[in-house]
Amino acid sequence: MARLSEAASMITAIQTSERILFLCWKYYSEVRNAEEDARQLLDKVTALNSVLKKLQALVDGPGAARLPTLDARQIEQCSSELDEIRQRLDPGTIRRLGRRFKWPFTKEDVDEKLATLEGHRKIGLESEISNF
Repeated sequence: MARLSEAASMITAIQTSERILFLCWKYYSEVRNAEEDARQLLDKVTALNSVLKKLQALVDGPGAARLPTLDARQIEQCSSELDEIRQRLDPGTIRRLGRRFKWPFTKEDVDEKLATLEGHRKIGLESEISNF
């Protein structure tokens, strides 16, 4: 049952990260003065998405039964952070200035999110892969 929960959490995190990639690209291409922040967020989410997909492949692979149990809290924290970013980027909450979009993060917000995502990628999830 734990494996099913881990798999579901990873799938959620992967889907959320892919939605963020789409939304960041939209902001990157349409919002002036947000290009650098959006690009940095795109890069970090792309790297994290890659790690999540590798983990998912290991869990779904033929030797999955022999794998150690993943730290579900780490995956849930990652998924929660991604969902928070997605909510701020989501078109339902996009703030418009006339016909233009407004980037929903301050520079400090972006720096904080980048550090958190890098932490999930490096400290937590990549170490899970190396343990396999």
